[in-house]
Amino acid sequence: MAAGEIRLLAKRNADNRVTIAEAGAIPLLVSLLSTTDSHTQEHAVTALLNLSICEVNKGCIVSSGAVPGIVQVLKKGSMEARENATAILFSLSIVDENKVAIGSSGAIPPLVTLLSEGTRRSKKDAATALFNLCIYQGNKGKAVRAGVIPTLMRLPTKPGGGMVDESLAIFAILGSQSGGKSAIGAVKAVPLLVDFIGNGSPRNKENAAAILVHLCARDQHLGEAVEL
Repeated sequence: MAAGEIRLLAKRNADNRVTIAEAGAIPLLVSLLSTTDSHTQEHAVTALLNLSICEVNKGCIVSSGAVPGIVQVLKKGSMEARENATAILFSLSIVDENKVAIGSSGAIPPLVTLLSEGTRRSKKDAATALFNLCIYQGNKGKAVRAGVIPTLMRLPTKPGGGMVDESLAIFAILGSQSGGKSAIGAVKAVPLLVDFIGNGSPRNKENAAAILVHLCARDQHLGEAVEL
């Protein structure tokens, strides 16, 4: 199967990724994202993921209309295809101009869903993609409305847990937005944040403190409680 061969070739080295893209493979792979054959779909999305490692290919993937197809795979594909769709969104979201396109494509709710349903690897990729996307102000409200904050609170977020860095980083970036502050307050995160300030890594302490600053700016009584 051609998509499977391209997937393997694109995985091997950087020169192959450039050559494959220059040969016009990206639009053809994008067209295969909508196939009903699950194996072909997995090969296509994974080939695009491997091609996206090359910085010059990221723009071509987006301009070829890949993002809506990737989002559909993220929603309805096999778990392997969903994992790789998440990874490619993480890869593409590194580029600032792609954050808008990905956020407006409806990617954020299924990324939040994968935080609950995915494997450890896909949860981390989903969290990192969400962090990248929420750097753009217009995506913060979408993430909050999609339930990212209570979803993250249900993951292992105690000191030493597997998703601590990702969770606190997202909380910190969403805490600057009014809806994010309210959502963080609603899940009663303050005791956990105080625990991280006392027992977390330097990075955890920094993010937890930043979140509390945001929350205290919203609620004077909370600020007094934290001080006590």
